[in-house]
Amino acid sequence: STGPVHEATSIPVKLTAFLGTNQPVMRVKTEVDGKLRFDRVLKRYQLEDMKVTGEASGEPLQGKTMTFAAQGQILVDLAANVAEWSSLKISANQLRALGELKVNNLDTTAQISGGVSIAQLDLARFLDSIGHPLPAMAPESLSKVELVSRLSGTPTSLTFDDLNLKVDDSTFTGRIAIEDFAKQAVRVQLKGDTFNADRYLPPKSAEANGASAARQAEVQGSEADALAASGDTPLPNAPTKSGWSTTKIIPVTRLKALDLNADISFGQLTLTQLPIQNAALKANSKDGLLTLENLSGNLYKGNFAANGSLDVRPMLPLAKLQTRITNVPVEKILQSQGQKPPVTGLLTLNSNVTGSGNSQRALISSLNGTANFALNNGVLLNANLEQQLCKGISTLNRKTLSGAPLAKDTPFKELKGSLVFRNGVASNPDMIVRMPGLSVKGDGDIDLRVLGMDYRIGITIEGDTRAMPDPACQVGKNFVGIELPLRCRGPLELGAKACRLDKEGLGKVAAKVAGNKLSDKLEEKLGDKVSPELKNALKGLFNR
Repeated sequence: STGPVHEATSIPVKLTAFLGTNQPVMRVKTEVDGKLRFDRVLKRYQLEDMKVTGEASGEPLQGKTMTFAAQGQILVDLAANVAEWSSLKISANQLRALGELKVNNLDTTAQISGGVSIAQLDLARFLDSIGHPLPAMAPESLSKVELVSRLSGTPTSLTFDDLNLKVDDSTFTGRIAIEDFAKQAVRVQLKGDTFNADRYLPPKSAEANGASAARQAEVQGSEADALAASGDTPLPNAPTKSGWSTTKIIPVTRLKALDLNADISFGQLTLTQLPIQNAALKANSKDGLLTLENLSGNLYKGNFAANGSLDVRPMLPLAKLQTRITNVPVEKILQSQGQKPPVTGLLTLNSNVTGSGNSQRALISSLNGTANFALNNGVLLNANLEQQLCKGISTLNRKTLSGAPLAKDTPFKELKGSLVFRNGVASNPDMIVRMPGLSVKGDGDIDLRVLGMDYRIGITIEGDTRAMPDPACQVGKNFVGIELPLRCRGPLELGAKACRLDKEGLGKVAAKVAGNKLSDKLEEKLGDKVSPELKNALKGLFNR
Protein backbone atom coordinates (compact mmCIF):
# COMPACT_ATOMS: atom_id res chain seq x y z
CA SER A 1 0.00 0.00 0.00
CA THR A 2 1.17 3.55 -0.70
CA GLY A 3 0.08 7.14 -0.30
CA PRO A 4 -0.34 9.38 -3.35
CA VAL A 5 2.49 8.72 -5.83
CA HIS A 6 4.28 11.86 -7.07
CA GLU A 7 7.81 12.33 -8.28
CA ALA A 8 10.20 14.23 -6.00
CA THR A 9 7.92 13.84 -2.99
CA SER A 10 7.97 11.48 -0.04
CA ILE A 11 5.48 8.66 -0.61
CA PRO A 12 4.40 6.51 2.38
CA VAL A 13 4.99 2.86 1.44
CA LYS A 14 4.12 -0.33 3.28
CA LEU A 15 4.92 -3.79 1.92
CA THR A 16 3.97 -7.09 3.54
CA ALA A 17 5.37 -10.25 1.98
CA PHE A 18 5.57 -14.00 2.47
CA LEU A 19 8.60 -15.57 0.79
CA GLY A 20 9.39 -19.23 0.36
CA THR A 21 11.95 -21.56 -1.23
CA ASN A 22 11.95 -25.34 -1.60
CA GLN A 23 15.69 -26.00 -1.90
CA PRO A 24 16.45 -25.51 0.90
CA VAL A 25 13.05 -25.28 2.53
CA MET A 26 12.80 -21.73 3.87
CA ARG A 27 9.88 -19.49 4.86
CA VAL A 28 10.09 -15.76 5.57
CA LYS A 29 7.36 -13.36 6.73
CA THR A 30 8.39 -9.71 6.44
CA GLU A 31 7.11 -6.16 6.48
CA VAL A 32 8.75 -3.03 5.01
CA ASP A 33 7.66 0.45 6.06
CA GLY A 34 9.07 3.81 4.95
CA LYS A 35 8.87 6.84 2.70
CA LEU A 36 9.87 6.45 -0.94
CA ARG A 37 11.22 9.40 -2.91
CA PHE A 38 12.39 9.17 -6.54
CA ASP A 39 13.61 11.41 -9.35
CA ARG A 40 13.69 9.67 -12.72
CA VAL A 41 15.67 12.40 -14.44
CA LEU A 42 18.42 12.44 -11.84
CA LYS A 43 18.09 8.65 -11.37
CA ARG A 44 17.98 9.09 -7.59
CA TYR A 45 15.91 6.81 -5.39
CA GLN A 46 15.55 7.12 -1.63
CA LEU A 47 13.80 5.09 1.03
CA GLU A 48 13.63 7.30 4.11
CA ASP A 49 12.93 6.13 7.65
CA MET A 50 12.94 2.57 6.40
CA LYS A 51 11.95 -0.17 8.82
CA VAL A 52 12.02 -3.88 8.03
CA THR A 53 10.71 -6.50 10.46
CA GLY A 54 10.05 -10.19 10.06
CA GLU A 55 10.54 -13.81 10.98
CA ALA A 56 12.38 -16.60 9.19
CA SER A 57 12.38 -20.37 9.64
CA GLY A 58 13.42 -23.43 7.70
CA GLU A 59 16.15 -25.98 7.11
CA PRO A 60 19.13 -23.56 7.35
CA LEU A 61 17.94 -22.66 10.85
CA GLN A 62 17.47 -26.32 11.87
CA GLY A 63 13.83 -25.73 12.80
CA LYS A 64 14.58 -22.62 14.89
CA THR A 65 13.00 -19.21 14.25
CA MET A 66 14.93 -15.99 13.70
CA THR A 67 13.25 -12.66 14.37
CA PHE A 68 14.94 -9.84 12.46
CA ALA A 69 14.67 -6.11 12.01
CA ALA A 70 16.53 -3.39 10.11
CA GLN A 71 16.18 0.36 9.73
CA GLY A 72 17.94 3.39 8.30
CA GLN A 73 18.13 5.74 5.31
CA ILE A 74 18.75 4.26 1.85
CA LEU A 75 19.89 6.20 -1.22
CA VAL A 76 20.54 4.83 -4.72
CA ASP A 77 22.08 7.20 -7.29
CA LEU A 78 22.24 5.39 -10.63
CA ALA A 79 23.77 8.41 -12.38
CA ALA A 80 26.79 8.19 -10.08
CA ASN A 81 26.51 4.40 -9.72
CA VAL A 82 26.57 4.63 -5.92
CA ALA A 83 24.28 3.50 -3.12
CA GLU A 84 24.30 4.32 0.60
CA TRP A 85 22.68 2.93 3.72
CA SER A 86 23.17 5.38 6.57
CA SER A 87 21.97 5.28 10.19
CA LEU A 88 21.92 1.52 9.79
CA LYS A 89 20.49 -0.55 12.62
CA ILE A 90 20.13 -4.33 12.44
CA SER A 91 18.90 -6.92 14.91
CA ALA A 92 18.53 -10.69 14.66
CA ASN A 93 17.40 -12.49 17.80
CA GLN A 94 20.00 -11.37 20.40
CA LEU A 95 22.27 -9.65 17.83
CA ARG A 96 22.31 -5.82 17.70
CA ALA A 97 24.43 -3.87 15.21
CA LEU A 98 24.93 -0.26 14.05
CA GLY A 99 26.77 1.07 11.02
CA GLU A 100 26.74 2.56 7.59
CA LEU A 101 27.45 1.18 4.13
CA LYS A 102 28.38 2.64 0.77
CA VAL A 103 28.50 0.83 -2.56
CA ASN A 104 30.40 2.14 -5.60
CA ASN A 105 30.58 0.86 -9.19
CA LEU A 106 27.00 -0.36 -9.34
CA ASP A 107 27.29 -0.73 -13.12
CA THR A 108 30.34 -3.04 -12.99
CA THR A 109 31.67 -4.96 -9.97
CA ALA A 110 30.21 -3.37 -6.87
CA GLN A 111 32.71 -2.18 -4.23
CA ILE A 112 31.39 -2.06 -0.66
CA SER A 113 32.84 0.12 2.13
CA GLY A 114 31.67 1.28 5.51
CA GLY A 115 31.77 0.49 9.20
CA VAL A 116 29.95 -1.74 11.66
CA SER A 117 29.62 -2.01 15.41
CA ILE A 118 28.13 -5.13 17.05
CA ALA A 119 27.02 -4.64 20.63
CA GLN A 120 28.09 -7.14 23.28
CA LEU A 121 26.17 -10.38 22.87
CA ASP A 122 26.17 -13.96 24.04
CA LEU A 123 27.47 -15.48 20.81
CA ALA A 124 27.01 -19.08 21.94
CA ARG A 125 23.36 -18.43 22.81
CA PHE A 126 22.78 -16.53 19.55
CA LEU A 127 24.22 -19.28 17.36
CA ASP A 128 22.14 -21.87 19.19
CA SER A 129 19.02 -19.75 18.59
CA ILE A 130 19.55 -19.90 14.81
CA GLY A 131 20.19 -23.65 14.74
CA HIS A 132 24.00 -23.65 14.73
CA PRO A 133 25.09 -24.59 18.28
CA LEU A 134 28.82 -24.53 19.07
CA PRO A 135 30.72 -27.61 20.28
CA ALA A 136 30.87 -28.10 24.04
CA MET A 137 33.15 -25.58 25.78
CA ALA A 138 33.82 -24.34 29.29
CA PRO A 139 30.81 -22.62 30.93
CA GLU A 140 30.28 -18.97 29.93
CA SER A 141 32.58 -19.27 26.90
CA LEU A 142 31.76 -16.78 24.12
CA SER A 143 29.17 -15.18 26.37
CA LYS A 144 30.62 -11.67 25.89
CA VAL A 145 31.53 -10.86 22.28
CA GLU A 146 31.58 -7.43 20.67
CA LEU A 147 33.10 -5.98 17.51
CA VAL A 148 33.92 -2.60 15.94
CA SER A 149 35.43 -2.50 12.46
CA ARG A 150 35.73 -0.83 9.11
CA LEU A 151 34.61 -3.11 6.33
CA SER A 152 35.06 -3.42 2.58
CA GLY A 153 34.09 -6.02 0.03
CA THR A 154 32.67 -7.15 -3.28
CA PRO A 155 29.80 -9.49 -4.11
CA THR A 156 32.22 -12.40 -3.54
CA SER A 157 34.42 -11.13 -0.67
CA LEU A 158 34.35 -9.25 2.64
CA THR A 159 37.15 -7.70 4.72
CA PHE A 160 37.10 -6.32 8.27
CA ASP A 161 39.92 -3.78 8.71
CA ASP A 162 40.93 -1.76 11.79
CA LEU A 163 39.10 -4.46 13.69
CA ASN A 164 38.65 -4.36 17.44
CA LEU A 165 37.21 -7.63 18.69
CA LYS A 166 36.49 -8.51 22.30
CA VAL A 167 35.95 -12.16 23.21
CA ASP A 168 35.13 -12.75 26.87
CA ASP A 169 38.24 -11.44 28.68
CA SER A 170 40.38 -11.03 25.54
CA THR A 171 40.83 -8.18 23.06
CA PHE A 172 42.05 -8.59 19.48
CA THR A 173 43.00 -5.98 16.89
CA GLY A 174 43.83 -6.49 13.23
CA ARG A 175 42.19 -7.79 10.08
CA ILE A 176 39.91 -10.66 9.06
CA ALA A 177 39.04 -11.27 5.42
CA ILE A 178 36.94 -13.76 3.48
CA GLU A 179 38.57 -13.52 0.07
CA ASP A 180 36.13 -15.87 -1.64
CA PHE A 181 32.76 -16.89 -0.20
CA ALA A 182 32.46 -19.92 -2.50
CA LYS A 183 35.92 -21.25 -1.59
CA GLN A 184 35.64 -20.18 2.08
CA ALA A 185 39.06 -18.55 1.74
CA VAL A 186 39.79 -16.94 5.13
CA ARG A 187 42.71 -14.63 5.93
CA VAL A 188 43.41 -13.65 9.56
CA GLN A 189 45.93 -11.15 10.98
CA LEU A 190 45.31 -10.47 14.65
CA LYS A 191 47.10 -9.31 17.80
CA GLY A 192 45.63 -10.32 21.14
CA ASP A 193 46.40 -9.31 24.70
CA THR A 194 45.56 -12.42 26.75
CA PHE A 195 43.74 -15.49 25.52
CA ASN A 196 42.93 -18.76 27.29
CA ALA A 197 42.51 -21.26 24.47
CA ASP A 198 41.75 -24.11 26.88
CA ARG A 199 38.29 -22.79 27.73
CA TYR A 200 37.26 -23.10 24.06
CA LEU A 201 38.54 -26.65 23.57
CA PRO A 202 36.07 -29.53 23.96
CA PRO A 203 36.12 -31.24 27.38
CA LYS A 204 37.53 -34.73 27.77
CA SER A 205 35.16 -37.44 26.65
CA ALA A 206 33.85 -40.01 29.13
CA GLU A 207 36.06 -42.58 27.41
CA ALA A 208 39.14 -40.37 27.86
CA ASN A 209 38.32 -39.71 31.52
CA GLY A 210 37.89 -43.45 32.09
CA ALA A 211 41.23 -44.27 30.46
CA SER A 212 42.99 -41.56 32.45
CA ALA A 213 41.43 -42.74 35.73
CA ALA A 214 42.40 -46.36 35.07
CA ARG A 215 46.00 -45.39 34.44
CA GLN A 216 46.20 -43.12 37.50
CA ALA A 217 44.90 -45.94 39.68
CA GLU A 218 47.66 -48.17 38.32
CA VAL A 219 50.30 -45.48 38.96
CA GLN A 220 49.09 -44.91 42.53
CA GLY A 221 49.22 -48.63 43.17
CA SER A 222 52.80 -48.77 41.90
CA GLU A 223 53.75 -45.75 43.99
CA ALA A 224 52.28 -47.30 47.11
CA ASP A 225 54.28 -50.46 46.42
CA ALA A 226 57.49 -48.58 45.67
CA LEU A 227 58.26 -47.61 49.30
CA ALA A 228 61.12 -45.46 48.11
CA ALA A 229 62.48 -44.92 51.61
CA SER A 230 63.75 -48.46 52.01
CA GLY A 231 64.65 -49.49 48.48
CA ASP A 232 64.26 -53.13 49.56
CA THR A 233 60.96 -53.80 47.82
CA PRO A 234 60.79 -55.46 44.39
CA LEU A 235 60.83 -53.35 41.25
CA PRO A 236 57.42 -51.84 40.40
CA ASN A 237 55.62 -53.66 37.62
CA ALA A 238 55.69 -52.15 34.14
CA PRO A 239 52.42 -50.23 33.56
CA THR A 240 49.85 -51.71 31.19
CA LYS A 241 47.05 -49.12 31.18
CA SER A 242 46.93 -46.41 28.51
CA GLY A 243 45.71 -42.97 29.53
CA TRP A 244 45.40 -41.83 25.91
CA SER A 245 41.95 -41.25 24.41
CA THR A 246 40.55 -42.99 21.32
CA THR A 247 38.12 -40.10 20.67
CA LYS A 248 38.50 -38.50 17.23
CA ILE A 249 40.30 -35.17 17.54
CA ILE A 250 40.84 -34.10 13.91
CA PRO A 251 37.89 -32.56 11.96
CA VAL A 252 38.91 -34.15 8.65
CA THR A 253 35.92 -33.00 6.57
CA ARG A 254 36.23 -29.41 7.76
CA LEU A 255 39.99 -29.30 7.17
CA LYS A 256 39.64 -30.63 3.63
CA ALA A 257 37.43 -27.64 2.78
CA LEU A 258 39.46 -25.08 4.73
CA ASP A 259 41.38 -22.38 2.86
CA LEU A 260 43.16 -20.42 5.59
CA ASN A 261 46.08 -18.09 6.16
CA ALA A 262 46.48 -17.07 9.80
CA ASP A 263 49.06 -14.84 11.50
CA ILE A 264 48.14 -14.32 15.16
CA SER A 265 50.15 -13.07 18.13
CA PHE A 266 49.30 -12.90 21.84
CA GLY A 267 50.71 -11.05 24.81
CA GLN A 268 49.86 -14.18 26.79
CA LEU A 269 48.36 -17.40 25.49
CA THR A 270 47.19 -20.19 27.78
CA LEU A 271 47.30 -23.51 25.92
CA THR A 272 47.01 -26.91 27.64
CA GLN A 273 47.38 -25.06 30.95
CA LEU A 274 50.74 -23.57 29.88
CA PRO A 275 51.09 -19.76 30.20
CA ILE A 276 52.95 -18.74 27.03
CA GLN A 277 54.24 -15.16 26.87
CA ASN A 278 54.67 -13.30 23.57
CA ALA A 279 53.13 -16.18 21.66
CA ALA A 280 53.11 -16.18 17.86
CA LEU A 281 51.13 -18.47 15.56
CA LYS A 282 51.47 -18.61 11.80
CA ALA A 283 49.61 -21.29 9.85
CA ASN A 284 47.95 -21.97 6.53
CA SER A 285 45.65 -24.65 5.19
CA LYS A 286 44.57 -25.58 1.68
CA ASP A 287 43.22 -28.71 -0.01
CA GLY A 288 43.52 -30.82 3.14
CA LEU A 289 47.10 -29.87 4.09
CA LEU A 290 47.44 -27.76 7.25
CA THR A 291 50.92 -26.28 7.66
CA LEU A 292 52.10 -24.87 10.97
CA GLU A 293 54.82 -22.46 9.89
CA ASN A 294 55.55 -21.30 13.40
CA LEU A 295 54.25 -21.56 16.96
CA SER A 296 56.62 -19.93 19.40
CA GLY A 297 56.78 -18.03 22.66
CA ASN A 298 58.37 -17.65 26.07
CA LEU A 299 57.53 -20.23 28.72
CA TYR A 300 58.56 -19.92 32.39
CA LYS A 301 61.62 -17.75 31.50
CA GLY A 302 62.58 -20.24 28.78
CA ASN A 303 61.33 -20.36 25.21
CA PHE A 304 60.02 -22.80 22.62
CA ALA A 305 59.28 -22.96 18.90
CA ALA A 306 57.48 -25.55 16.80
CA ASN A 307 56.57 -26.13 13.19
CA GLY A 308 54.97 -29.00 11.32
CA SER A 309 52.06 -30.14 9.21
CA LEU A 310 48.83 -32.13 9.31
CA ASP A 311 47.82 -33.89 6.10
CA VAL A 312 44.22 -35.15 6.09
CA ARG A 313 44.26 -36.29 2.46
CA PRO A 314 45.44 -39.87 3.21
CA MET A 315 43.11 -42.48 4.73
CA LEU A 316 44.81 -41.87 8.10
CA PRO A 317 45.73 -38.24 8.88
CA LEU A 318 49.52 -37.78 8.96
CA ALA A 319 51.11 -35.37 11.45
CA LYS A 320 54.69 -34.08 11.41
CA LEU A 321 56.14 -31.92 14.19
CA GLN A 322 59.50 -30.34 14.92
CA THR A 323 60.01 -28.71 18.33
CA ARG A 324 62.77 -26.70 19.98
CA ILE A 325 62.52 -26.08 23.73
CA THR A 326 65.21 -24.10 25.55
CA ASN A 327 65.68 -23.74 29.33
CA VAL A 328 62.07 -24.44 30.30
CA PRO A 329 61.48 -25.77 33.86
CA VAL A 330 60.34 -29.33 33.25
CA GLU A 331 58.48 -29.56 36.57
CA LYS A 332 56.23 -26.64 35.57
CA ILE A 333 55.23 -28.44 32.37
CA LEU A 334 54.40 -31.64 34.26
CA GLN A 335 52.49 -29.80 36.99
CA SER A 336 50.39 -27.97 34.38
CA GLN A 337 49.28 -31.35 33.03
CA GLY A 338 48.17 -32.46 36.49
CA GLN A 339 51.18 -34.74 37.01
CA LYS A 340 53.42 -34.99 40.05
CA PRO A 341 56.93 -34.24 38.74
CA PRO A 342 59.66 -36.80 39.56
CA VAL A 343 62.38 -34.35 38.57
CA THR A 344 63.07 -30.62 38.35
CA GLY A 345 65.47 -28.75 36.09
CA LEU A 346 65.80 -26.62 32.98
CA LEU A 347 64.88 -28.63 29.88
CA THR A 348 66.41 -28.15 26.44
CA LEU A 349 64.86 -30.42 23.81
CA ASN A 350 65.01 -30.77 20.03
CA SER A 351 62.69 -33.27 18.37
CA ASN A 352 61.47 -34.31 14.94
CA VAL A 353 58.58 -36.79 15.01
CA THR A 354 55.72 -38.12 12.89
CA GLY A 355 52.48 -39.89 13.73
CA SER A 356 49.32 -41.01 11.97
CA GLY A 357 45.72 -41.53 13.03
CA ASN A 358 42.78 -39.54 14.34
CA SER A 359 43.04 -39.96 18.13
CA GLN A 360 45.59 -39.43 20.88
CA ARG A 361 46.16 -43.17 21.21
CA ALA A 362 46.63 -43.72 17.47
CA LEU A 363 49.04 -40.80 17.11
CA ILE A 364 51.15 -41.88 20.12
CA SER A 365 51.19 -45.55 19.06
CA SER A 366 52.49 -44.59 15.60
CA LEU A 367 55.05 -42.05 16.84
CA ASN A 368 58.38 -42.27 15.01
CA GLY A 369 61.37 -39.94 14.88
CA THR A 370 64.29 -38.64 16.93
CA ALA A 371 65.02 -36.24 19.77
CA ASN A 372 67.87 -35.10 21.97
CA PHE A 373 67.52 -33.56 25.40
CA ALA A 374 69.44 -31.98 28.26
CA LEU A 375 68.18 -31.21 31.76
CA ASN A 376 70.42 -28.79 33.65
CA ASN A 377 70.66 -27.77 37.32
CA GLY A 378 68.09 -30.36 38.30
CA VAL A 379 66.96 -32.43 41.24
CA LEU A 380 65.68 -36.01 41.34
CA LEU A 381 62.77 -35.60 43.75
CA ASN A 382 62.33 -38.17 46.51
CA ALA A 383 65.21 -40.06 44.93
CA ASN A 384 67.16 -42.42 47.19
CA LEU A 385 70.19 -42.73 44.92
CA GLU A 386 72.54 -41.94 47.80
CA GLN A 387 70.88 -44.64 49.90
CA GLN A 388 70.98 -47.14 47.05
CA LEU A 389 74.65 -46.29 46.54
CA CYS A 390 75.30 -46.66 50.27
CA LYS A 391 73.52 -50.01 50.28
CA GLY A 392 75.66 -51.24 47.40
CA ILE A 393 78.92 -50.16 49.02
CA SER A 394 77.94 -51.69 52.38
CA THR A 395 77.32 -54.98 50.58
CA LEU A 396 80.78 -54.79 49.01
CA ASN A 397 82.25 -53.84 52.41
CA ARG A 398 80.45 -56.84 53.90
CA LYS A 399 78.97 -54.58 56.56
CA THR A 400 75.41 -53.97 57.70
CA LEU A 401 73.77 -50.53 57.53
CA SER A 402 73.06 -49.22 61.03
CA GLY A 403 69.83 -47.51 59.98
CA ALA A 404 67.53 -46.81 57.07
CA PRO A 405 67.86 -43.11 56.20
CA LEU A 406 64.80 -41.42 54.78
CA ALA A 407 64.59 -40.76 51.07
CA LYS A 408 65.91 -37.38 50.02
CA ASP A 409 66.28 -35.35 46.85
CA THR A 410 69.34 -35.91 44.70
CA PRO A 411 70.69 -32.82 42.90
CA PHE A 412 72.52 -33.13 39.57
CA LYS A 413 74.34 -30.76 37.24
CA GLU A 414 73.21 -32.24 33.95
CA LEU A 415 71.07 -35.05 32.57
CA LYS A 416 71.26 -35.56 28.82
CA GLY A 417 70.75 -38.10 26.06
CA SER A 418 69.08 -38.89 22.78
CA LEU A 419 65.84 -40.67 21.89
CA VAL A 420 64.74 -42.75 18.94
CA PHE A 421 60.96 -43.20 18.65
CA ARG A 422 59.63 -46.40 17.09
CA ASN A 423 55.87 -46.92 17.12
CA GLY A 424 55.37 -45.13 20.41
CA VAL A 425 58.44 -46.49 22.23
CA ALA A 426 61.35 -44.12 22.85
CA SER A 427 64.75 -45.81 23.10
CA ASN A 428 67.39 -43.90 25.06
CA PRO A 429 70.78 -45.63 24.66
CA ASP A 430 73.01 -42.85 26.01
CA MET A 431 71.60 -41.20 29.10
CA ILE A 432 74.30 -39.42 31.12
CA VAL A 433 73.87 -37.72 34.50
CA ARG A 434 76.57 -35.60 36.14
CA MET A 435 76.43 -34.99 39.88
CA PRO A 436 79.08 -34.14 42.49
CA GLY A 437 81.55 -37.01 42.82
CA LEU A 438 79.46 -39.35 40.67
CA SER A 439 78.78 -40.04 37.03
CA VAL A 440 75.67 -41.90 35.96
CA LYS A 441 75.14 -43.68 32.67
CA GLY A 442 72.00 -45.43 31.56
CA ASP A 443 70.17 -47.01 28.68
CA GLY A 444 66.56 -48.03 28.40
CA ASP A 445 63.15 -47.44 26.90
CA ILE A 446 60.22 -45.13 27.59
CA ASP A 447 56.96 -46.66 26.40
CA LEU A 448 54.86 -43.59 25.60
CA ARG A 449 51.80 -45.76 24.94
CA VAL A 450 51.49 -46.48 28.68
CA LEU A 451 54.02 -43.89 29.96
CA GLY A 452 56.27 -46.56 31.43
CA MET A 453 60.05 -46.86 31.66
CA ASP A 454 62.62 -49.64 31.87
CA TYR A 455 66.24 -48.57 32.42
CA ARG A 456 69.58 -50.06 33.44
CA ILE A 457 71.75 -47.47 35.15
CA GLY A 458 75.37 -47.53 36.26
CA ILE A 459 76.66 -45.16 38.97
CA THR A 460 80.40 -44.60 38.99
CA ILE A 461 82.20 -43.05 41.98
CA GLU A 462 84.61 -40.51 40.50
CA GLY A 463 86.57 -39.67 43.62
CA ASP A 464 84.35 -37.78 46.05
CA THR A 465 85.27 -39.75 49.18
CA ARG A 466 83.38 -37.66 51.71
CA ALA A 467 81.78 -39.66 54.54
CA MET A 468 78.46 -41.24 53.65
CA PRO A 469 75.59 -41.16 56.19
CA ASP A 470 76.44 -44.64 57.49
CA PRO A 471 79.90 -46.04 58.43
CA ALA A 472 79.04 -49.28 56.65
CA CYS A 473 79.15 -47.50 53.30
CA GLN A 474 82.31 -45.47 53.85
CA VAL A 475 83.88 -44.80 50.46
CA GLY A 476 87.55 -45.71 50.23
CA LYS A 477 89.88 -45.47 47.27
CA ASN A 478 89.03 -49.04 46.28
CA PHE A 479 85.62 -47.86 45.18
CA VAL A 480 86.81 -45.02 42.95
CA GLY A 481 85.98 -45.93 39.35
CA ILE A 482 83.66 -48.75 40.43
CA GLU A 483 80.28 -48.78 38.65
CA LEU A 484 77.30 -49.78 40.81
CA PRO A 485 74.32 -51.09 38.82
CA LEU A 486 70.68 -49.97 39.24
CA ARG A 487 67.50 -51.09 37.50
CA CYS A 488 64.57 -48.67 37.10
CA ARG A 489 61.17 -49.94 35.97
CA GLY A 490 57.60 -48.73 36.36
CA PRO A 491 55.34 -45.76 35.62
CA LEU A 492 57.24 -42.71 34.40
CA GLU A 493 55.78 -40.56 37.19
CA LEU A 494 57.67 -42.54 39.84
CA GLY A 495 60.99 -41.28 38.52
CA ALA A 496 63.91 -42.41 40.70
CA LYS A 497 61.50 -44.00 43.19
CA ALA A 498 61.20 -46.85 40.67
CA CYS A 499 64.94 -47.64 40.92
CA ARG A 500 66.46 -50.57 42.84
CA LEU A 501 69.95 -51.92 43.29
CA ASP A 502 70.64 -54.56 40.61
CA LYS A 503 71.84 -57.40 42.85
CA GLU A 504 72.73 -59.63 39.90
CA GLY A 505 75.16 -57.06 38.56
CA LEU A 506 76.61 -56.42 42.00
CA GLY A 507 78.45 -59.76 41.98
CA LYS A 508 80.66 -58.64 39.09
CA VAL A 509 81.41 -55.41 40.95
CA ALA A 510 82.42 -57.35 44.09
CA ALA A 511 85.01 -59.28 42.09
CA LYS A 512 86.55 -56.06 40.81
CA VAL A 513 86.65 -54.52 44.30
CA ALA A 514 88.35 -57.65 45.64
CA GLY A 515 90.96 -57.31 42.89
CA ASN A 516 91.58 -53.69 43.90
CA LYS A 517 92.11 -54.68 47.54
CA LEU A 518 94.61 -57.41 46.53
CA SER A 519 96.47 -54.90 44.41
CA ASP A 520 96.75 -52.51 47.37
CA LYS A 521 98.16 -55.29 49.60
CA LEU A 522 100.64 -56.19 46.87
CA GLU A 523 101.75 -52.55 46.74
CA GLU A 524 102.38 -52.58 50.48
CA LYS A 525 104.39 -55.85 50.31
CA LEU A 526 106.55 -54.93 47.33
CA GLY A 527 107.23 -51.32 48.23
CA ASP A 528 110.10 -49.89 46.17
CA LYS A 529 111.94 -53.21 45.73
CA VAL A 530 110.61 -53.97 42.25
CA SER A 531 110.23 -51.96 39.06
CA PRO A 532 106.92 -50.14 38.27
CA GLU A 533 106.52 -52.33 35.18
CA LEU A 534 106.48 -55.51 37.25
CA LYS A 535 104.08 -53.98 39.79
CA ASN A 536 101.65 -53.04 37.02
CA ALA A 537 101.89 -56.49 35.48
CA LEU A 538 101.16 -58.19 38.82
CA LYS A 539 98.24 -55.80 39.51
CA GLY A 540 96.84 -56.57 36.08
CA LEU A 541 97.06 -60.28 36.79
CA PHE A 542 95.16 -59.95 40.08
CA ASN A 543 92.58 -57.69 38.47
CA ARG A 544 91.93 -60.32 35.82
